[in-house]
Amino acid sequence: MMGNVMHSGRVKTKHVTYRCGNRDRAKDCSNKDINRDAIEGFVLAELERNVFSEKAIPKLVKRLNEYQRQRCSKYTDQIQTIGIQASQIDKEIGNIVEAVAKGFAQASMAAKLAELEAEKANLEFRVTALRDTGLHKEVTEDELRGLFGMFRQFIRERDVPEIRKFIGSYIEKVVVYQGAVSK
Repeated sequence: MMGNVMHSGRVKTKHVTYRCGNRDRAKDCSNKDINRDAIEGFVLAELERNVFSEKAIPKLVKRLNEYQRQRCSKYTDQIQTIGIQASQIDKEIGNIVEAVAKGFAQASMAAKLAELEAEKANLEFRVTALRDTGLHKEVTEDELRGLFGMFRQFIRERDVPEIRKFIGSYIEKVVVYQGAVSK
């Protein structure tokens, strides 16, 4: 569907509708335009009923926390891989230090040692960044209620700019059929 703006009547009242995207290309499209206020009102009512309702909060908290755990485990796997790389670098550094201690000092060893130290520092930085990114904090029902309370207020007040900010997080698409709307 695409937005369509029309002006009608003596006062040229603005009417905004959604129209089938194929209507202009396919002349045999018989789908009618749908009033924007009607479809957006329906979508907001469904959001309130299915997402922002008290019944949905425990389910959403459970799913959010599962998602967070999955993300966290992905970061844990990356940290383990980096740990293996760091231990290999530590072995190489130890070998060079041992060789220098036994009197096998060469300029190339010093350069290789500096390179390995820099690589180790880079790996340590990446681990720190991944730990900061992958911090897992359980979402509580009260936190979600507070957030949803704010969204509900935006919906009740029809605060369009605020609604548009968060609506993309919850609605991927709305499919309208001749006799029904699916979500």
